[in-house]
Amino acid sequence: MLPSNLLALYEDYDMVPAIIHYTSHEKPWKNPHHTFSNIWWEYARKTPFYEILLNNLCKNSNPSVQNNNSVDIKQLKNIINYDQDKKLYFKYKILSKITFGKTRKKYRRLKKDIKWHLKGVKQMMSKI
Repeated sequence: MLPSNLLALYEDYDMVPAIIHYTSHEKPWKNPHHTFSNIWWEYARKTPFYEILLNNLCKNSNPSVQNNNSVDIKQLKNIINYDQDKKLYFKYKILSKITFGKTRKKYRRLKKDIKWHLKGVKQMMSKI
């Protein structure tokens, strides 16, 4: 029931929130497809409870979520670790340029492998 100018302002702020408070019954630790769940999982990864949260998500996941978006634990871990893997790619990219011989070949191979992995994860994320 907001006027159009206030509604537009609200929608703009909704795209880049300063504080995220999950008030609905849907929570990112129960549904990995929830809005801004990637941010929640990024912080969850920094806690000692990360593996427990992942296991609970798989055990207690909503069957309707599983049927609509068949995401298994490995895919979920890949999505959550995407940013970390991207940093690793750039590390290998730099090392493949500043090293020599067998070491350079090793880093070129690692860079190629992780680039392939990142492409697959990105395609998977676009389907979800």
